[in-house]
Amino acid sequence: MSGFEIAGVVLGTLPVIIHILQSYASSISSLRRYHREVRSLIRRLETEHTTLEDILEKLLIGIAPEDQIEEMIREPFGPLWKDQEIHTRVRGRLWRSYGIFEQNIRDLRDSLKEIRQQLNTDSGGNLKAEWMGSTTMRRHFNRVVFVLRKATYQDLIGSIKDSVASLESLMSLNVELETERQQRSVQRVLKLVPGITTSLFEALRRAMACSCQTSHDVGLQLMSHDQVAIPEDDEEEILARLRFHVIVSYVETGWDQDQHSRPLLTGHVKKWREVLIRKTKIPISSCMETPAIELFPISPPKRVGFSSPAKGRSLPPAHNNVFDPHAVFGGANARSTIMNGITASSAMSDASLTSNRVRAISPIKDLCRMMQSLDKQRVGQPYGQIFDCLSTNGKIYSIHPHSSLGEAEEWSLVPLRFILDNSQQPSHTLSYQAKVKLAMVLASNILHLYGTPWLSQPPTHDGVFLAQHRGVYLSQHAFVMKQLPASESTPALHPNNPVPSSRNPILYALGVMLAELMLNETIDEIWAAQETMLLNRINTECGINYCAAIRLCLQHELDYDPIGGGDVTDHGAFQKKVSVVINRLERDIKAWGDF
Repeated sequence: MSGFEIAGVVLGTLPVIIHILQSYASSISSLRRYHREVRSLIRRLETEHTTLEDILEKLLIGIAPEDQIEEMIREPFGPLWKDQEIHTRVRGRLWRSYGIFEQNIRDLRDSLKEIRQQLNTDSGGNLKAEWMGSTTMRRHFNRVVFVLRKATYQDLIGSIKDSVASLESLMSLNVELETERQQRSVQRVLKLVPGITTSLFEALRRAMACSCQTSHDVGLQLMSHDQVAIPEDDEEEILARLRFHVIVSYVETGWDQDQHSRPLLTGHVKKWREVLIRKTKIPISSCMETPAIELFPISPPKRVGFSSPAKGRSLPPAHNNVFDPHAVFGGANARSTIMNGITASSAMSDASLTSNRVRAISPIKDLCRMMQSLDKQRVGQPYGQIFDCLSTNGKIYSIHPHSSLGEAEEWSLVPLRFILDNSQQPSHTLSYQAKVKLAMVLASNILHLYGTPWLSQPPTHDGVFLAQHRGVYLSQHAFVMKQLPASESTPALHPNNPVPSSRNPILYALGVMLAELMLNETIDEIWAAQETMLLNRINTECGINYCAAIRLCLQHELDYDPIGGGDVTDHGAFQKKVSVVINRLERDIKAWGDF
């Protein structure tokens, strides 16, 4: 149980303790002196309870919607206190103080537990029978017990007051520093994006070892990068928390029957499958020797995609997708190593696996075949693992079921160009909030994916795809697409839009895309003489921060040095300067009250 979840338990336990003391006070109501002292204890606890409510409410402002905050305060034992997203954002707000926050909360819990023990309550939180009654002997018995335990009560309530005061101090200081810390947290995560996405691409490329006649389309969803990275987190912990939403195409052979009930090839059907990929914490050496023991969530996989008839031969027979130790290591020694590894894995501590379902995840030798062979019996189970053996120390990724777009008939992928070219139709129009959010995602991803295999050239509206679900564009589901095996040559993405020599090509391309998004039209060329007119037009249709972000990309404010050769990865200061663009877009989102 996390410290944040315990905070909800403490918040709900305090009223129970107060109720117990009120019952106790009623049993000695005729003994005025002692009755007053009990009432004093009750008021002190009520004060600390109210203060704790205010502290937790302040902690949650900006993290959870107002209605959820009210529900959490009203229902301290409710499910929202277990919400992982809220917990992650609380952890980011408290920063280095999160450990101290947890310790104070645990101290509060222990103090309340001891008070309940001193009051001698039953499992339901009620006073036991020997405390109740109105006889003179019973009242004097209660008075004697209270006198004997008075010092203990005072010490415990003093400890509660100290813990609540510490929480209040932590809360005030951390809220003041939150904005700057969030920027540092985001930048720390974004710095890891180029390396991890390059490694992921290599792992997918390595796993796509099929003999298909056509390439596979692989889409990587542009992430919001809301992952929190506090100073205590090391790089491996941050990477292990990242989740990559990937869609992979594959071809199924369509068969029917002719008039004589003989098999008839009707063509090939292109289908898609959604998967969620995450990096494992297991060293590649040990994982290559034995299937890894991984925890996995329960979420049903669904097939998604759209059909398009195609000519060609039927697919070759499916290969066996079982891990072959000889193919990787060779010889009997490899088999021995693997079996020893499995034996060692099975001897893991039971405590570490308590209340969790585990299974051995097999390496995926042919991702294409795996996509075709999956069935509904795999519900809730991870599909397998893919490997990147080229990066330093190697990386292992587990592939899990995922379904966020719906059934195949309900969604499709549409290039951004199509949306812009058809923006006159109401069904092809994005709301202003959706545009700004999409711009934010484009900026934070493109500026850090550029130079990786996912985005080897400056982007345009032809290289970004949005998911369309039942005719509605999902701006939160934007993808960049690649083909595996990769094409030998990639055409230039900017044949008609030359970049001025004094401009950064990636920033310039991003500025053009942001302008297109707000103007609802494509811009084949932007001449320097037209930039002022263009920016004035954008300024009338959107906020000053959005316009400022475009100006930062199109003009010279970032002081790009063309002598560096145009490769943004060569400039250490580039990442810091890019954050200015992202911060401008963040301000526009907050100005519209849409977090």
